Amino acid sequence: MGLWSKIKKAVKKAVKKVVKTVKKIVRVIKEVIHRLIGIFDFFGSLIGIRPKKYLRLKIFILRKDGKPIQDKATVQSKLDKTIKIFKDKLNVEIRKANLVLNFIDFLNDDAPAEALNVSACSFGAMFTDAADYFDDQCNYARTSTGSYVADLLGIGEPIFAFVVLSIGGGKFGCGYPWGPLNYCLITTDCPMTSLAHELCHMCGLTDSSSHNKNLMSSNRNQETDYDLNRWQISVVRNSRFVTYIPRRG
Repeated sequence: MGLWSKIKKAVKKAVKKVVKTVKKIVRVIKEVIHRLIGIFDFFGSLIGIRPKKYLRLKIFILRKDGKPIQDKATVQSKLDKTIKIFKDKLNVEIRKANLVLNFIDFLNDDAPAEALNVSACSFGAMFTDAADYFDDQCNYARTSTGSYVADLLGIGEPIFAFVVLSIGGGKFGCGYPWGPLNYCLITTDCPMTSLAHELCHMCGLTDSSSHNKNLMSSNRNQETDYDLNRWQISVVRNSRFVTYIPRRG
């Protein structure tokens, strides 16, 4: 490869990195603006006024050595539990990111090692190669046809969940949210309520020590406990990912 070709390749890579960084910062700004706009809806939820809302979701299972790292049936059981939790506790219906596609799909190609076993989990990790890989998979052309304006504004933007092998060498448990972006991670061995836990993180909740049956408590029975208090419910419902608009496209 000649010098000029190397320079062009380096410049292209640098520009791509800058564009992705700007997109990530813009998403943070959209989250703040959306919460301010929905402040009255937030307080309404606090006092128990909770009309039905919607959240769009797409789950991708990564591949290793040409094979998916988990079967769809196992992931579907965790999705079913998540749908029930959001319906019963939040009056939020979880829908497919695009109703003509599946809730769960396998990625077509093998994932890189840094995506299969994610080592860095922090705010700075949003700018790693692993984060860029997941960001590349969040392709609106495949998952939100007809909703480009809404996605641009951050209203009812879909959440993507990726099934990986491990996170932080086990230090971060079996799930991790990249809330400022629009995706979260769960491991193949995560308990039944882990996906709901991570989606709530994506929608603004932090871990809780209030009581051991709370969905956001690390001390809960992670298979069966999923309580949420009024404040937590209102925070989730006020997220930019949750909307009154039942998208059809």
